[in-house]
Amino acid sequence: MADYFFGITDIGRKRTNNEDCFIAENLAGGSQVLACVIDGVGGYEGGEQASAIARETILQGISNEITEPIDALKQALISANEKIFVEKSNNPEHNKMACVVTLVIADTGRNKFYYAHVGDTRLYLLRDNTLVKISSDHSAVGYLEESGRLTEEAAMRHPRRNEISKALGFQPSIDVQSDFIETSESPFLPGDTLILCSDGLTDMINNEAISAILNSAATLEEKGSRLIKAANDAGGNDNITVVIVQNNNKPQPLEATKPQQKKENHSAASIPPETKLDITSQAPKTNKNNLIVPLLIFLILGLGSFSGWLWYKKNNPLNSEVPGNKITSQKNEDERSFAVMVNDTTGSTNQIITPGSAKNIILSDAIHFTHDTVRLNLNHTLFIADSAYNGPAFIFSHQCRYISISKASFKNFTTGIQLNGQEIHLDSVSFPNTISGIQQNIILSDSIFSGRIPAVLFFRNDSIYTHK
Repeated sequence: MADYFFGITDIGRKRTNNEDCFIAENLAGGSQVLACVIDGVGGYEGGEQASAIARETILQGISNEITEPIDALKQALISANEKIFVEKSNNPEHNKMACVVTLVIADTGRNKFYYAHVGDTRLYLLRDNTLVKISSDHSAVGYLEESGRLTEEAAMRHPRRNEISKALGFQPSIDVQSDFIETSESPFLPGDTLILCSDGLTDMINNEAISAILNSAATLEEKGSRLIKAANDAGGNDNITVVIVQNNNKPQPLEATKPQQKKENHSAASIPPETKLDITSQAPKTNKNNLIVPLLIFLILGLGSFSGWLWYKKNNPLNSEVPGNKITSQKNEDERSFAVMVNDTTGSTNQIITPGSAKNIILSDAIHFTHDTVRLNLNHTLFIADSAYNGPAFIFSHQCRYISISKASFKNFTTGIQLNGQEIHLDSVSFPNTISGIQQNIILSDSIFSGRIPAVLFFRNDSIYTHK
C-alpha cells in the first residue's frame, strides 16, 4: 500500500471467523483514495458473506476517479444493499445477514473528503492532535452517547451497545428513505488523518487511547498494528478492522495582509462624512468673511462629537479591545477562514469544524449554521466581538436539530450563541464579559396562544455539570 494510507483487519481473541473486511486503494486516474470498513451481521456465514458482497459491489461501482463523490458513494451502498437482500431472500438460512459500512473518498488533490455511512462502524478525523468523531452511530446507545446522555465509558459497557437501527440488507430498498444513508463532505487539510474502524476497536479502547497511538511518531502500518494490539490486549471480543488515510500535502502559506495605518491626528480629513463641509455651496464670495465664525463653530462641534464617539467606543466594556489583538470592522483573515470552513461542508448530517490550533478570532458578523447536525470541536479558540459589532457570535437556524460545541470561549458579545428552539450540548465553553451567553428564540406556530412564558430560565450551579 502507499505510504499515506493503510488498512488492516484481525480476527480478535474471541471469534473463530472474521466478518470484517476493508478497502484501501487509489482510484485510477487521480489523487483520490477509496477507503472502507465493513462489519458483517447475521451469524457465522451470513455476516461474512454480506461483507464480501458489499466489498465486491463497492469495488465494481467505484474504480476510477469520481467527479461527483457523494452520488457515487450513495449509489454503491444502494446497490450493495439490493444484492445482500436478494441473497438473503434466496437463502433462508441467511435470513439475518446484513452488514454495516463506512465508505470514504479522500481527495488529496482537492483537500476534501466525502463519506457515506450506515450502522456503527466509525469515521474519525485527526487534526492537530485532536480526534473528532465524524460519523454517527445508528443505534440507541450511540444516540445517547452523542447527545451527552451517556459518557463514552458508560456507552462502551452498555449491554445494548451492539444493537443497530440501520444496516445494509435490513430492507429491500434504502433509497426511498432520504436520510437512511448518512453522507457529507468536509475539508481534508494537509496534515489531517482519517481513521475508519469497526466497533471491535471502539468497544475495546476509548478515544484517548486511540489518539495516543495515532499521534505517536510511527508509520501508518505501525499505528494500525498498535491499534489492533491495544484492542486485543483489552479483550479482543470482536473482529477488529482499521483503515488510516493521511493527507501528506504541504500546507500552503497564507498571503500576508497589509495592516491598516492608524491615523495619528484628528484633522478635518478624519471627520466623519456627515460633518464635512462643501465650502463651494456656501453664500457668494462677497459674504465669505461673514461665514468664518459659523464655520469655526461647526468644525469645533464636529470634532467634539467625533472625539466623544471615540471615547465611547474605547470605554464601552462590550467593545473593549483585547491586548495584543488589532480590532477592525473589516473581516480579518481568521474570520474569513473560519466562515469558509463552516460553509465548505455540504450534506445534511454532519459538520465538523476544527481550527488548526487554539487562537483568537475576532468576529465582525455572525457565523450562521444551517446543517441538520453540527458538532464543533473548537480547540480552545477564543471568539472576540469586534468593537463595532453588537450581534451574536453564532446563529443556529431552525434547521439544526443536534448541536454540540466543545472547547470555546465567546468574549465581549451581547449574545454568544443564538438558538431557535433547539437544545445544545456544551463542553468546556465560557462566555467572559458577554451579556447573554445563550439566547433561545421561541418558535410559535400560526395558532392562537394564551398563557405565560417565563422571561428567564434559571439554573442552580449544583444542577449543571461544569468544568472548574
